Amino acid sequence: MLTLTNAKNNMDISDSGIFSKDRFLYQLNTNRTNYFTSAFTVRIYYHIAFWIMLFLLTAVSQGYLTGALKYNIICFGIRLPFIAAVVYFNLYLLLPLFYYKGKLIFYVTLFILSALFTNAFNLFIFGILMKSGILPTALKADSQFTAFSFIGKEIFMITVMVLTTGIKLSKDYFLQRQKAEEMEREQLTTELSFLKSQLQPHFFFNTLNNLYALTLKKSDLAPEVVLKLSDFMSYVLYETDQEKTSLKKEISYIQNFIDLESLRFGVSPKVIFEINAQSEDIYLPPLLLLPFIENSFKHSPKSATANIEITIQLQICKNVLDLTVINPSSEVFNQTKKGGIGLRNVKRRLDLTYGQSYTLFQERKNNQFITKLHIQLS
Repeated sequence: MLTLTNAKNNMDISDSGIFSKDRFLYQLNTNRTNYFTSAFTVRIYYHIAFWIMLFLLTAVSQGYLTGALKYNIICFGIRLPFIAAVVYFNLYLLLPLFYYKGKLIFYVTLFILSALFTNAFNLFIFGILMKSGILPTALKADSQFTAFSFIGKEIFMITVMVLTTGIKLSKDYFLQRQKAEEMEREQLTTELSFLKSQLQPHFFFNTLNNLYALTLKKSDLAPEVVLKLSDFMSYVLYETDQEKTSLKKEISYIQNFIDLESLRFGVSPKVIFEINAQSEDIYLPPLLLLPFIENSFKHSPKSATANIEITIQLQICKNVLDLTVINPSSEVFNQTKKGGIGLRNVKRRLDLTYGQSYTLFQERKNNQFITKLHIQLS
């Protein structure tokens, strides 16, 4: 009986889960439909507003100027559907089929011919309405063909077509540019995520190597390294997923890394870590500065009798970050491919994040390796 009850409960839960999933998918599709319906509705409103404004600017204003408001409203009211028809014919047929495909001669030819045909057809319909007695006799002059009147109406129609074409092209250009920028941002985000994912195992690998060396020596420092490694893992796993992290956290992590690196030297190196920041309310990409600190330890002499002094200066003033790292360099400075992941990685991240707003200078001089990083944060 107990088994049957549990099975029944599981079935209820499963059914409830299916119902929730179906409901979620239904709600998602409904939201999408509502979004597109709303966007289409707004677009219709814009088009209606445009034609109303055009009507007011032509028929009404011209009617007041000539003193024949009623007749101008009737006359332009008949012409407006023809103007709208040729405008949409141009926007949604001629532009996609000819202009966007680079067939400019065909496009211009059909553009002008469509305006001429529409204007002539409008005049023909106007004449039919006059003969049928639907229109007042005062508009008889407008139904008769004269070169001057036809050219004037043709110029007006082409002007409206050119205006709407300009609006359409500007809108399409803006949308294409917006889409390109969005794709570029997505590509940038993807590459930055990949670069950060490379850094995580890179630093874990180096720290575990240090821990392994200490365990071989049966050093009492191994537990301390494990504890610091735990803090390190917490930072890397939870902070590096963020686009930016606070300067305070980054400095704390750098100090933790310095402590870890100091443990593997035969003689503790003298590390001078100077910080001069006018404000701690500074944010920068996580693990951005650490590869330079790591590099200073990696290429310092490992001899127990060596006098090792590493200087790290970090200064931030008016949204400008300056990092200087000076460390003794081995006689043979050879950054192998395997060991150079960190620096190559951070250089690419600097390019993607700051572009032309940073400079990086590195040189080996007088048995010292000097790194200077300058970043305009905003």
